[in-house]
Amino acid sequence: MATRRQRFDTAAGSIESAKNAMKGLPKPTEKLDAAELVQFRRVVSSKCIADLNETDLALATHLAKLLVLQDMAVEAIKRDGHLVPDQHGRTVSNPAVRNLDSFSKSVATLTRLLGLGAGQRHVGSDSQQKLRNKADRLTREALVSASGDDEDSLI
Repeated sequence: MATRRQRFDTAAGSIESAKNAMKGLPKPTEKLDAAELVQFRRVVSSKCIADLNETDLALATHLAKLLVLQDMAVEAIKRDGHLVPDQHGRTVSNPAVRNLDSFSKSVATLTRLLGLGAGQRHVGSDSQQKLRNKADRLTREALVSASGDDEDSLI
């Protein structure tokens, strides 16, 4: 049975958010290499940490992998060009172009599923959005203070 999400504008929801913040950033559902882990952290940090569930983490993990594959396809196109010779010497479209198109469509779909699309980020009334922003800010502050290292610091 799925656990019910706590409301972010209640005392119980605030306590639950603080507990989740103390745990640190959520972990991916699969083992990721260094580049994929960077992308995973970017995806997870762009969504309210208190709102993430297991399905969101699985989608974020898959999205991180797709973003790395998309970057690799872009690099292949930069390196080899849009047109490449085949085994018979004829000029054909680079297969990386087709891969890039496929990866881009998948990335767009997963971005919408996670609620990170441009039209989905500000859902609800202004007062609800202000409460959500405040809860997210408090969660992130607790996360930074719990980890002890301030990545944004220039000193």
